Amino acid sequence: MVTLAKITPCFENSKAVVFSNLRNGIGAGTTELHIARPYNRSLNPKYILLFLKAPQFLLIGETKMTGTAGQKRLPKEFFAGNPLPLPPLSEQHRIVAKVDELMALCDQLEQQQTDSITAHQILVETLLKTLTDSENAEQLALNWAVLSEHFDTLFTTEHSIAQLKQTILHLAVMGKLVPQGPNDEPASVLLEKIVEEKARLVKEGKTKQQKILPEIVDDEKLFEIMDGWEWSRLGDLWLDSFYGPRFGKDEYVAHGGYPTIRTTDMTSDGKILLKDPPEILVEESKLSLYGLEKGDLLITRSGSIGTMAIFNLDIAAIPSAYLIRIRLSKPMVPEYVLLMLMSPLGQSYLGLNTTSVGVPNVNATKMSQFVFAIPPEAEQHRIVAKVDELMALCDQLQAQINKAQTTQIHLADAIVEQAIA
Repeated sequence: MVTLAKITPCFENSKAVVFSNLRNGIGAGTTELHIARPYNRSLNPKYILLFLKAPQFLLIGETKMTGTAGQKRLPKEFFAGNPLPLPPLSEQHRIVAKVDELMALCDQLEQQQTDSITAHQILVETLLKTLTDSENAEQLALNWAVLSEHFDTLFTTEHSIAQLKQTILHLAVMGKLVPQGPNDEPASVLLEKIVEEKARLVKEGKTKQQKILPEIVDDEKLFEIMDGWEWSRLGDLWLDSFYGPRFGKDEYVAHGGYPTIRTTDMTSDGKILLKDPPEILVEESKLSLYGLEKGDLLITRSGSIGTMAIFNLDIAAIPSAYLIRIRLSKPMVPEYVLLMLMSPLGQSYLGLNTTSVGVPNVNATKMSQFVFAIPPEAEQHRIVAKVDELMALCDQLQAQINKAQTTQIHLADAIVEQAIA
């Protein structure tokens, strides 16, 4: 007997089988199956199965389905009455045998492809590790030169490009991506400026005195920092943190309010692109509390946990209730802090690159405790510029992959159309 799943999406996914090895020769199916018992003297059940799995049968059948979305079914009339091209029984056997032979070949090719992909991933990971293991800028340059010779053959998948991006960020926050400047003002001076700025703002009543954070212990220092760098907690670098406010329905307006920045307005590369955000009416006096300033760091704490961006728009806007706003002290380069949080070190601390079950908890208290290495201010700018340059290269590689995949899809579609014409 041959059975065909009639309900969506099982039908579209070509769920059909020939019953075999049934105990006592008897079986049962659910009401969501169409079942046919071929006349064995003139029909090979496996040939019928090939017909039911053929693209043209599925495409036509999809147009004949009835019912509501999510509950659509293929009518019995189509299953029973659709014309079947019927070759002689001997030819049916030959067709089934040839398909089995070709499918076995496809399985071999698929296994070879899987083995090739695995070997490719191991090679990429090994070569990228030579970059992160480089002891200095000179060794990094040599390892990078080896890698760059084979760029076009190494970074040919989305996974490999994602690995490359993470390696770039990892190198950046460890001080291995750009050379140190001998004339750079050390990060210790930057930290002193931050302390002075906070004290001034507290004295002027523009901010509150912050809680003293724990001293950094050796176990929290994950690598040997470069000359002129310093360790610090993130909370010691910001002026304040703020959770986006919640508003009632009557506070939203069609026009004339302040746009509310949402997670959906934040891009994967840390930018903000407004997508028709809802607008809120608030008093001018509250805008100083709620409002965003250029350079503010936004992090999602609910929903798409950990999505991050720098507010860089020349408009007055308000963070949504799902966001944490962090306002850094002026000597810090916001884009560098964003790189740190998006790097493997930052993602690991926030629990965003783990496969463990459960939603990570992202909140201001936890973020304030985050320990990372701070380069001199001038070097922060150099690192950000170099990362932007390399990420643009990664995007070019990704575009090449997308173009190749589109070409392959069009080619496959053309072949199928020709085959069933």
